Amino acid sequence: MSDGRREALGRRLRARRQSDVKDGRVKDTFQLHDPESERMTLALAALQDGPGFAYEDVWFHREGDVLRCDAVSWRAHDADEHELLALVDRARDVFATLTEISVSFADATALLTPQFAVANDYGNGWLPVAELVDGQLVWRVHRPAAAG
Repeated sequence: MSDGRREALGRRLRARRQSDVKDGRVKDTFQLHDPESERMTLALAALQDGPGFAYEDVWFHREGDVLRCDAVSWRAHDADEHELLALVDRARDVFATLTEISVSFADATALLTPQFAVANDYGNGWLPVAELVDGQLVWRVHRPAAAG
């Protein structure tokens, strides 16, 4: 990709980030299906200059020096702690796999600190549900009452 095309893509992604990221939700996120394809270049541009990209139902996006790796599920808001931890583990696995199979992703994220979380896909966007902080699951929404 030429420098001019990369700059134009960066401008479009920055404009999209400003218009599409509202209240912790993202719409129209770039979807990566094959990390070994040329589309990885576009995904990395979206990670650097825009709302990030999704791969295997994990949304990768930057917040400063943090690489957010959010497992996305349409039923995360109803999940219990055990299910949310399983989703966090899946986000870790997808991140590790992507790092292993894509040198360009590994290089682009080498200096970022990964943060693993779970987001709920409600159809028109995503909302954060919980994140892993120092090995503990921290709810970012009201925690559902325990059954029993």
